Amino acid sequence: MGLFIRRVRQKLNNMTIQTGNLNRSEALDRSTRIIIPKPVEESRLAGASLHWTRENACLSLDLKGKAFLEIGTLAGDFAQFLIENFQPSRMTLVDFFDAADYVFGEQRFTPENHFQYVKRRFESLPNVKLERGESSEVLNSLISSGQRFDFIYIDAGHTFEDVSRDIELASRLLNPGGIIGMNDYIMTDYYYDTTYGVVQATNSFLDQNPTFRVCAFAFNNNLFADIYLQEIEKNN
Repeated sequence: MGLFIRRVRQKLNNMTIQTGNLNRSEALDRSTRIIIPKPVEESRLAGASLHWTRENACLSLDLKGKAFLEIGTLAGDFAQFLIENFQPSRMTLVDFFDAADYVFGEQRFTPENHFQYVKRRFESLPNVKLERGESSEVLNSLISSGQRFDFIYIDAGHTFEDVSRDIELASRLLNPGGIIGMNDYIMTDYYYDTTYGVVQATNSFLDQNPTFRVCAFAFNNNLFADIYLQEIEKNN
């Protein structure tokens, strides 16, 4: 523990600490900066349910037969769970589809056949559509085409800038009363010693959008948590 504390203190001594929203005009190295998240107001947590896994959190939500959008699907594992349990009316999966993936040391796909792997996985489901490309470009295209969704799950870029952009665009694609799920609601990936911006971007979004509340929270294994935000319907 003493060594851990010394390493943390040494790392903090080499970092710049900020509060609130990121000042984009600064030219500091984002990979070595901590952005202190805005606190979530107690009133925005009223009625939120608490779960151990994201699967249980989703099962507590009214998602049956709704329109789904997953931003960052990798192999489609979570999408498979959502399909099997909620039978969405339609589902759109967004990814670069250029990654490799391993499960228990066995490679499932390479960057070259990533897209084909996911395509084959869902090819028997005509209501599942794959969108290949950078998330902001795909989301802007979906907005322009007038598409809307009831449940949007975000698991793409984890920097403050990426998450801020994705959650803002996702909110424009949401039907009234819809839900946005944020994966990896944690400030640091301690496996890879990487700073995330998910907590900061999510909390800032809540601070700037009073029509949203927290409806569920899942700890998940190793505390790579999920948080679910629901837009309060206008007539409430």
